[in-house]
Amino acid sequence: MQKEPSPATDPLPASDPVEAPVSVEKIEGEVQSQLRDEHSIEEKVPTSNGTSANAGGEITSPARSVGGEVTSPAHSDRYLESSTASSTMGTDSSAGAAGGGSDQPSGGESPLQGSGNHDATVRTDGFTQDPSSDPVVRKAKTVKNFLKKKTKSFKVATRNVTVISRNKGKGGIEAQNPSLAKPVMTQDWDPTCLLEELYADFRPSSRAAAISGETARHYGYLEKLPKNATKATMMKGWKRRYFRVVDDKVYYYEDRTSPKALGFVRLSISRINPILEKNQIQIIEKGGQSIMLRSRDKEEITTWHRALLLEAAHPTPVLASPSSAATDDDEMPVLIIDIGASSIRAGFSGANAYPEMYFPAVASLESTTYNAIGCGTTALLPDNRHGAYQVYPRKEHLRMDRNDSNLVLRALSCIIDTILGDLDIEPVNTDLILTVPHTVPESQRAELLEQLFEDFQFSAVCFQDQSLLSLYSYNTTSGIIVNIGDHIDVMPIIDGYTIEAGVSHLPHGGNAITESLSKLITMKGIRYFSETEMYIVRLIKEQLCYVSQSYDEDLSRCEAIPAGYMRATDVDRFQLPDHRKVVALDIECFKGPEGLFKPNMWGKDVPGLHELVWKAVQACPIDQRREMARKIYLSGSTTLLPCLKERLQKEVSALATTGMTVEVHAGDSRQHAAFLGASVLATLGSFQEYVITKKEFSASGFDVLKKWKTY
Repeated sequence: MQKEPSPATDPLPASDPVEAPVSVEKIEGEVQSQLRDEHSIEEKVPTSNGTSANAGGEITSPARSVGGEVTSPAHSDRYLESSTASSTMGTDSSAGAAGGGSDQPSGGESPLQGSGNHDATVRTDGFTQDPSSDPVVRKAKTVKNFLKKKTKSFKVATRNVTVISRNKGKGGIEAQNPSLAKPVMTQDWDPTCLLEELYADFRPSSRAAAISGETARHYGYLEKLPKNATKATMMKGWKRRYFRVVDDKVYYYEDRTSPKALGFVRLSISRINPILEKNQIQIIEKGGQSIMLRSRDKEEITTWHRALLLEAAHPTPVLASPSSAATDDDEMPVLIIDIGASSIRAGFSGANAYPEMYFPAVASLESTTYNAIGCGTTALLPDNRHGAYQVYPRKEHLRMDRNDSNLVLRALSCIIDTILGDLDIEPVNTDLILTVPHTVPESQRAELLEQLFEDFQFSAVCFQDQSLLSLYSYNTTSGIIVNIGDHIDVMPIIDGYTIEAGVSHLPHGGNAITESLSKLITMKGIRYFSETEMYIVRLIKEQLCYVSQSYDEDLSRCEAIPAGYMRATDVDRFQLPDHRKVVALDIECFKGPEGLFKPNMWGKDVPGLHELVWKAVQACPIDQRREMARKIYLSGSTTLLPCLKERLQKEVSALATTGMTVEVHAGDSRQHAAFLGASVLATLGSFQEYVITKKEFSASGFDVLKKWKTY
């Protein structure tokens, strides 16, 4: 007699509830089909006691208890009503005769019963059963054996099959694959690596470079093998070298003091292979050399790998000289802080201005004292999220009552403190341009101005509208600016003056795309909903989404052939809470952003983006409409979506009158358009006319705000 497997150790297969590209039900269907071909499973017939029996005599009870769990008939059927199980639950010839003349061969065997030598026991209902023939156990074994044989055919599926222990006291879910271990709680997930990639588009502080002489993204000592070598030999071993990662290259030197590099590898055309178990990284340049790097510390080699990937995606420019960070206080450039709904940019004005700080627009405050814990990436660390307020100063849902206003001002204070510290600025001798949205009321501007003068002691401050500054970044003072960040602002401006009748502001934009995508991907088992998890969805949006040029046509084609629209991105390096390695989408890639032109898809009863732009054109004087239709400028991170420019131009052209030419312009750095426009403003000879000095504020109080109404 075969020994019956222990219910506590013999597991049942189950599909991963999060990611299952090939479901276990599909695999079980394959097994059933295979077994039918081999044994011709027969239909079951009902019995008088409420159970069912097949023609071979198998009894299936309405409910079965397995390891303390009750399994319904429908649930049991999922675990393969296989003929293997049926073959060990037959009847002898006498029982078959008593049961109404079952069609049994002589010898007492069922047609499906093999001629095995198992010892049989007689049940009280007159049927015989092999003690080792528990159908649920046999079904689990069948699936397990099938998966072993079909490893190559169901490679994706086998990665997503987990084993559920029947003994709940011994671990619950135990993953066969270490990468499918029990999901980490979102509150314990560290998003640092993901945020570094999302916010990699900045220029390292030139002021810090002036002090340290170092402008590289990452630098330090590593061990290196000779060029094109993959393993050490007696003649060619590991040697310690100094490395710098900058300008899309990794340079290596004899040591830190060496004036000339021994060589370099270009990263954007290279394959970067981490060998973390050996603390090594191999960089293979396309059609050229390869180098092997090694560190004695696993954490250090992980940091280097991350820096190399970021540099390949967002090269760090080489600063010829730290001119934008002059050390002479008399020539101190203007500090620019652009506070957006989701991101903050900070840096100095100058001929080659670019943000030197770029981080999430969030601050963490203690829940009881409201003291600042940190801002940006620091605010989103697990320890800083627990038991604290995460305040987003520009989020639309934050209503500025007295309590909320206090939180927002504390959050802004934390953000400005961090910027001053990181850029090494003394605000007493610094002029500040602070970009603000068009919708911020005068009362909030007054509170913020008081904080900047009283708490930080800035010498002069200028508040300027983000949309107007975005237009300046295109070196023009007339045009229709379409600013799409988390919100949408459409504003016609002629010679620096806003045409109020054509201004439109919507509280949704990039945030609505992110939320829509978050809902759409749940259909693929990808579930991210918390504030921190939405950064994951934002990454997916930026890497996979695009704007369809013909939505209805793409929709019908994608439904017919989804594989033709499949796009995927590798997320393994972010160590996501659900241990996901790859995200693959098809229809979601263009369905999420379509709400920009069809807001009803987001449940919004507002005009589409193209209709808002046409409204702005119509609000201009009739003799300037044709000119303004040719001057439509995009700004904001959401406008980086592929094909948005072409789709907007197509839709506005369809609304335009005959003979009117529509042109939409998209600058290369339009995600930083407001910051770049502020730098243009700071270089104007008339800039001092726009600022309010601390002396003016002390003399006139809030009445001095009237100065800005004239501009």
